[in-house]
Amino acid sequence: MPRFLTQRRALFLLIVLAIISAMLPPDAARAVSSWPRARLGDMVSFVAMPVHAVFSSLRRPEPLGVERGPAGQLQQNYDALLRYNAWLAEELRRTRAELGLYRVASRQMRLEGIRLEQADVTAWAGNRSRQTLTISAGSLKGIRPGLVVTDPSSFTLVGRVTQVGSTSATVELVTSPGNRLEVRFLPSTPVALAREAILSIQADRKGTEFTAIAKADTPVAEGYLAHLVDTKSVWPQEARGFVVGKVTAVEPLSSDPLMYRTVTVTPIAPPATLSRVLVLVPADQAHR
Repeated sequence: MPRFLTQRRALFLLIVLAIISAMLPPDAARAVSSWPRARLGDMVSFVAMPVHAVFSSLRRPEPLGVERGPAGQLQQNYDALLRYNAWLAEELRRTRAELGLYRVASRQMRLEGIRLEQADVTAWAGNRSRQTLTISAGSLKGIRPGLVVTDPSSFTLVGRVTQVGSTSATVELVTSPGNRLEVRFLPSTPVALAREAILSIQADRKGTEFTAIAKADTPVAEGYLAHLVDTKSVWPQEARGFVVGKVTAVEPLSSDPLMYRTVTVTPIAPPATLSRVLVLVPADQAHR
């Protein structure tokens, strides 16, 4: 029997299909031609890809020039970015150090039942008998009189809350003139001591440092840290162990230089210049 699909008939059918697909709507024509187009692309892709790459490189136009300013300005911008990157690295280091201090303090000072409430300092006031800070946290955040306030950068003792409003509170600083604290002097690094020194230190009239009178053989030296002891229970229990300041001078007492020495203790950061503090709030103190 003669074949139905001869070469002429096949060519005629292809021509008819091409004419029909040309008259179809775009979406229908795309659906009809997608399969044979994909098969054809598979067959010739290994040749078409390198040919396209060669001819594209020959006819590629030159890129448009971009004016980026004088070279000196570019160098300044680059230096500024380097400084900003260094600042970010320093901020990251400081943040990690602060986080480490909080973790160490929580473990060593047993602050499991304490919530650290952060507050901004809005004002400072001082006279011959008292120095205070006003902070932006009050009873709405669980603040109440008697709570301990610390420095967030060094986690050292700042003072105690004395008056509380709904959104603000007053903190009396440890450096208030004439204020007395009982402290233990220890080296800044862990060292085994045969004997520890516990002295009473008193803030000076300017409220910038503390002084104490010690015997000549008292184990205290420059660089030692003064930790709050408070055996008379004047401060809350969670305040004990906090650093009050650093020994910056140990000098012979002018009236009796052979037997006694004057010990000067300076706060790690001047409390009057703080911009932010941490309040130690009991965890069971609910927000109102």
